[in-house]
Amino acid sequence: VLQHFSLPQLRRWQLFVRSPYHVSNHKVQLLGSYLAEVAPRWSAKQLLPSNIWTKLYPDAPYREATFANYVSDLLRVTYTFIGIERFQAQPDLVYEQQVAGLQTLALPKASGRVLKKWQQQRKQASYQGPQDFLAASRWANSADNLATSQGRHTDLDRLLEASQQLEHAHRFQQLIYFAALLSRTQIIANSSQLDLLEEHLTYYRQRPAVLAAHPGIHIFVELILLLRSEEQPDSAPLEHLIAKHDHLLPTEERQAAYSLFLNFAIQQINRGNRAYYQKLFDIYRALLAQELLFQGNHLSEWAYTNIVTTGSRLQQWEWTAQFLDEYQTHLKPEVRYNAYHYNLAALRYEQQDYDAALLGLQAVEFTDAFYYQAAKVIQIKIYYQNGNDEVLLAQIAAAKQFIRRNRQISTKQKNGYLHFLQLTKRLLALRQNKGYWPAERWMQKRMQLEGYVRDAKYAAVQKGWVQEQLAGLSK
Repeated sequence: VLQHFSLPQLRRWQLFVRSPYHVSNHKVQLLGSYLAEVAPRWSAKQLLPSNIWTKLYPDAPYREATFANYVSDLLRVTYTFIGIERFQAQPDLVYEQQVAGLQTLALPKASGRVLKKWQQQRKQASYQGPQDFLAASRWANSADNLATSQGRHTDLDRLLEASQQLEHAHRFQQLIYFAALLSRTQIIANSSQLDLLEEHLTYYRQRPAVLAAHPGIHIFVELILLLRSEEQPDSAPLEHLIAKHDHLLPTEERQAAYSLFLNFAIQQINRGNRAYYQKLFDIYRALLAQELLFQGNHLSEWAYTNIVTTGSRLQQWEWTAQFLDEYQTHLKPEVRYNAYHYNLAALRYEQQDYDAALLGLQAVEFTDAFYYQAAKVIQIKIYYQNGNDEVLLAQIAAAKQFIRRNRQISTKQKNGYLHFLQLTKRLLALRQNKGYWPAERWMQKRMQLEGYVRDAKYAAVQKGWVQEQLAGLSK
């Protein structure tokens, strides 16, 4: 856990562990102090239990059970520290508990002063996420409770406000859940869920003034409408809303909105809609600018790979090469080598420097199923384009065997890669037999292959590449 803390967080944890209010056992305090002192480069020798024991009991023999209890206690304290930090980062929750606590102590004046401070803090808040609507509901409810405790029952405005804000919070959160469901499954099979989604959409369609007043909610309404669209989806309304109002969403909801739009754009590209590469590129640059792609202190290797792929497809060579080098230091150390070398090879492929791409792939260690598959795809494409048919067929056979046997790969991913291999074999057959098959038969096979490529329900990776090669054959 401590290895994932930033240095400022580690220092706050050390102060927390030293506090006798939170940690009454002096030995657990000493254990925490020792770990903080040797951080952040803990060595195996420094973490040897018997060595740490001498810091706690210099003259006593090592007792494994006692030491394990201290470690367990320190871990529990660390979990408490994480929870308190999260709580303190949400001032609305802190104020609510302060107001409630003061009311419990029968201190209405003090409770009213805190309530007023809370109101001032809320006026300064600019975000519009479900938690913000929930906080507004809690404030109104706390204000009503205080008035009721002082014998003022006639003012119903606060209670009505609490109810309205709670409804917005509930509906907004439901929209976020439904958007995620649609993104992952494309359909919502359960009829009661479908009815509930329709009820939420109808509610906001009938209240355009609410959407105008709350653009954060409007963003997720448009997201759902886009995710539900089938033929020629129009993402322009959503793009306009995100560009104008994304700053109103809290970080978590903003990440969710961009992530869902990213998934949608990737799905469109996989269906052969190459116009979405530019949209994807713009989204990634916005996410990088806002540092929304980082998980903790590191950039996801999958985001790193997707950005390089997108920049390459748009032939943004200079920007992509700079990103590749600059952001490799933000990857986790254990994945940095493979991610960098694979993506460098992928960039060389897109630049049509095939020899450099094949040489670069030799540096990739195939410890992960993804890198094996991705590297095979590049090799297969190069061997096809170089006309090295025997090696190509051998690579297809090896890849097919690996994919079918590998348990790390989901069924959906397997189908995507296996279908790509099948399409490539059909493509090769068309090229090899163009001068041998009768024209009618060749055209029939070509139309069959084009049908697979154009069929949105036929999931296959690299459909765009197959389509390009097919167009070249037809010429």
